[in-house]
Amino acid sequence: MIETIQAIIHRNDLCVLATAGESGPHTSLMAYSCSSDCSEIYLVTSRRTQKYRNICQAPQVSLMVDTRCENDRPNICALTISGSTTEMDDAAKVEGVRRQLLVRHPHLANLIDQPDVAWICVHVSAFQLLEGVTRSYHARMKEEG
Repeated sequence: MIETIQAIIHRNDLCVLATAGESGPHTSLMAYSCSSDCSEIYLVTSRRTQKYRNICQAPQVSLMVDTRCENDRPNICALTISGSTTEMDDAAKVEGVRRQLLVRHPHLANLIDQPDVAWICVHVSAFQLLEGVTRSYHARMKEEG
């Protein structure tokens, strides 16, 4: 099942990010890139956004990636990704993620070049894959160590 999950993540590049803060739940449509094994999902946002404030208060997030552009309604897959966020500070890693994002999302150049952007890494802990409306699968990321 993990191969199916990874394939969905690699084929897509947009997700819905769900955060929670003092004002309640908040969702945002986000462009993303990921590590080769999908254990990390990378996002970029302005530090002036509600999602950034929420992440600073509560780093646990949920992402949703789906296949509605690939499949007819009875065959849509919806993938929920759970994890915790950190802000990336490694310049080489940020530059690699920057290049990945710009390849698939050149329209993000104006955002990425702003001085107040935050490079967010979602460290994936679990997946829930829903195939159609009745088949549900759960998988956890293997912990290192």
